[in-house]
Amino acid sequence: MATTIVLRPVVFANRERVLVLLLITLFLVLGSVGRDPWKADEPYCVGIVHNILQTGDWLVPHVAAAPFLEKPPLMYWSAALTASLFDGVLAFDDAARLAVIAWMALAIVAVAWSARSMYEGRRGWLAILLTLGTVGMWQHSHKLVPDVSQLAGATVALAAVVHFLSS
Repeated sequence: MATTIVLRPVVFANRERVLVLLLITLFLVLGSVGRDPWKADEPYCVGIVHNILQTGDWLVPHVAAAPFLEKPPLMYWSAALTASLFDGVLAFDDAARLAVIAWMALAIVAVAWSARSMYEGRRGWLAILLTLGTVGMWQHSHKLVPDVSQLAGATVALAAVVHFLSS
């Protein structure tokens, strides 16, 4: 009888983890692949990645022939890397958008790390779901724009500060 009581929270925790991982995976993949670039910023970012792969100039991003130094190039570099790795397997813009999934996954891990640090290991998944459910997160977290890698960097930095202060 005591064995059953001990196993029930473990089974529930495993179901909880599987469900949260499934929701996160669906959130990241469903909006990122199988679509054309969304208007405003994404088309020129896809163009920058295409230009990097065509010219081989990884140092200065270009839109057409003009240098584009408005945003940091980390997202363009990682998107060019994933686009070249998955060339022929996925469409160009979908392959480039795999970098967005990687950066968002890093941001999600950092949010969970900071929540677990603040609340002594309890329910970091709740912070993840609250973060992904915020207004505007759906649209902006699936676009190939440098803001996604900046979000990941900021969340990692803040998670490190939270972890340092709570330990």
